[in-house]
Amino acid sequence: MEPHIKVSTVSGREIPILLVEGDLKGTASIALGDEAWRLLSDGERLLVVDLEQARIIDSVGVSVLIEIIENLLEMDGRLAFCGANPTLEKTFHIMGVTQYAQLYPDRPTAVQAISEAAEEAYSEELHAIAATLSAIEGKLSEAEKGVARMQDRLRQSQTDS
Repeated sequence: MEPHIKVSTVSGREIPILLVEGDLKGTASIALGDEAWRLLSDGERLLVVDLEQARIIDSVGVSVLIEIIENLLEMDGRLAFCGANPTLEKTFHIMGVTQYAQLYPDRPTAVQAISEAAEEAYSEELHAIAATLSAIEGKLSEAEKGVARMQDRLRQSQTDS
């Protein structure tokens, strides 16, 4: 018999939390991927997966998590896990999942950390945009001065003729 998993979404500081109720084994773990994809399709870029009620994960479950991570990375999103038991934590480290998503002890810590990381990334992006706009303004100013010099020369050549 295939294991059953229930995935429900709750909100925390406006960040969806995928609450996993069951082990991430076999095709049952696909429910997690489906719910994550639904949220990503709706425009979410920050997700927390609460694993407090999951005991184990198999290769299908890891594949689902990696797919979620890949989709979020393509969208400049972020993923955090919370409530993982030591077995899950060890599996995540061995499989390299923690290179792309952080583990936190509980939901509030995960939500706060992912919120702060997103705010920092947003701030860095705004600074980069501001620097680009400043550079464009500088080039535009140089171009305007060049146009003004050319207009002066044109007027001068017309008065000389």
